[in-house]
Amino acid sequence: CQKKMPKVSYTDEFKSIIRVLKLEESIEGIIFGDIFLKEHKDWIDSVCRELDMEPVLPRWNMDTEKILDGFIEDDPARL
Repeated sequence: CQKKMPKVSYTDEFKSIIRVLKLEESIEGIIFGDIFLKEHKDWIDSVCRELDMEPVLPRWNMDTEKILDGFIEDDPARL
């Protein structure tokens, strides 16, 4: 699902979208691509807890150089 998000009411709009997806698609978790920034992870954890969703952050605290190397190895044409 992709949607342009408003800057002013981002959190409310995000929660609304997740609530709809939870009802219509029976989703139980959300995958986030965040690597670092504790404040944002705290926001993710708080919102997911409120919505009874499982936050999945597979790249959290990964070495950014290893992530970049992985992208390069997967598709050198991206450079």
